[in-house]
Amino acid sequence: MRLSTKFTRIISALLVGALTLTGLVATAPAAHAQGWSSEPVKSTQAGGQECADFLFVGVRGSGEPDGFGDTVKGVRNGLVERWNRTGTVRQVWLDYPAVAPQTLGKVNFEDLLFKKPMPSTEYFDSADVGATRLAAVVNDSLRRCAGERLVMAGFSQGAQVITRAMALTHPGDRLVAAILLGNPNHYPGQNVRELSGSATAEAIGLGSYLYLMRQLGATSANRQVAVESMLQATVDMYEGKVSMDDVRKAMASSGNEIPPESYASTYSVCQAGDMVCDAAQPMAEMLVGSTTMTAEIDRTRPIHLGYSGAAIAPTLDAVGEAIAAVDLSQTPTPVPVTVAPVAQTPSVLRRPTWVLAASIAVGTLVVGFVLGLVRGRSIGRASAMQAYRRKLGERQVQGPGEDG
Repeated sequence: MRLSTKFTRIISALLVGALTLTGLVATAPAAHAQGWSSEPVKSTQAGGQECADFLFVGVRGSGEPDGFGDTVKGVRNGLVERWNRTGTVRQVWLDYPAVAPQTLGKVNFEDLLFKKPMPSTEYFDSADVGATRLAAVVNDSLRRCAGERLVMAGFSQGAQVITRAMALTHPGDRLVAAILLGNPNHYPGQNVRELSGSATAEAIGLGSYLYLMRQLGATSANRQVAVESMLQATVDMYEGKVSMDDVRKAMASSGNEIPPESYASTYSVCQAGDMVCDAAQPMAEMLVGSTTMTAEIDRTRPIHLGYSGAAIAPTLDAVGEAIAAVDLSQTPTPVPVTVAPVAQTPSVLRRPTWVLAASIAVGTLVVGFVLGLVRGRSIGRASAMQAYRRKLGERQVQGPGEDG
């Protein structure tokens, strides 16, 4: 009997060790995980959950399977490890299409850049559906759970969804933290906390780039002037001189601007070279023919999929401290519930297995379209492009950072 008991204990220990190595068992002490003991549910079931002290909502990236997705699951586990307080947490994963941006190839790109309003597309419809469903989860918390605090985490398209949902709901001081990893809606001068990540302050994401292109198209005297402005903006992005005011206007008009009361609670992480949130250099180099989409996919995929461990530790440390500092005896300021517009689920949902290839498609298509218009309409602009090639070549010879 003793041998049997000892044997089962050894087997149990080995199993726990193996599962821990594969990421299936949290490494946090049991006492830390107590508040997170409830199982995550999908967003359509959130209204049936009992209220808690904290609500954690995770939003996966494009093409990831249902649930949190690996990156957001890592964020959740990191917060569990840092849990150092009393209180309960209910967990929700956002059930939304997470459609690939490559579906934008089905749309006439001239319409995508110039038509008002922007034509319906599977990708942006997916982001709208996600934002509307996330707003519904937040509004349910606001209505039912007066003392509940909100923590959200999103990766890639999931970060874009959170950005849009915050613009819809304005959660105020109910929001403890919104963690945005590899956000396509990242842009220069964005009012967020950036404690992790290696991207410079000039980094601009693919979503922000597209919204900026549309803003330039809408404010230009004619189509030719618009194309010239788009080309110049791409050059300015590469050189870190893009107008922050222009980008802010574009984000606000598209409904993707984070509300001012959420600035201090929004944590953005963008790694240098991640095309999804730091698109300027690869776009500029593709524009002048210095590289190809395939080469950029191969080069940047590990970066985009690398939001874990030490890369996000400072952000998780700060969010852990913010959670620990919440005084549960104080009731948050009541927040008016804003009714979000109803978004329709796209008719065709595609979930590719290659997250990054889908994520960079929008920028590649925009750059290709603008470059096609530039090359097809003016010899003068062709000469300008040659000059720009020479300038880009000189910068590459100098190496990064040598020109200040």
